Formats: sequence, structure tokens, C-alpha cells
Amino acid sequence: LNSVNGTEDSINSTAKYMMTYGSESQPIMRVWQSVFEDVSPMTQLYMFYVTNVVLVKERSSGIFVYTPLFSDTLQHMVHVSLRHYSQR
Repeated sequence: LNSVNGTEDSINSTAKYMMTYGSESQPIMRVWQSVFEDVSPMTQLYMFYVTNVVLVKERSSGIFVYTPLFSDTLQHMVHVSLRHYSQR
């Protein structure tokens, strides 16, 4: 996750990895939350992009593995990302 960048390929390949390993969604989401707190604001933005791609793909497929997990995680992501800007 530390290497995700703003390129379409990077975002899509990270999302594809997550979708491929949906059976490991809970451990992936634990790592996701941990990493999100320690990366730069720009990488956090890229992780929001990946989140969007995953959620859109799930909606298209009708298979919701990450959607319920992101319903809790997104609130945490917003809080962490806004905390960075409030400390400026």
C-alpha cells in the first residue's frame, strides 16, 4: 500500500489485488487502517481512490465483500485525513 501512486494502473492493480483476495478481506482491512494512518496525505488520497474503485466494482458485480468493511473504515479514513489538516 505504501507504493500505491496516483496512476490509473497503480490504483486499478491495487483494487484488483483486493478483489482477488476477497477471502482475506478482514486481514487486508486491518492492514489498510494501520497503513492509512502512517502514509503521506497524498498516499491517503490514492487509498481513497482505490476504495472508490473497489466499491464501484462490488456494486457492478453484486458481490459485497468490502462494502460492509469500508462502511466502518471510511469514517476512520476521513477522521485520520482531516486530523492531518487540522494540525497545520
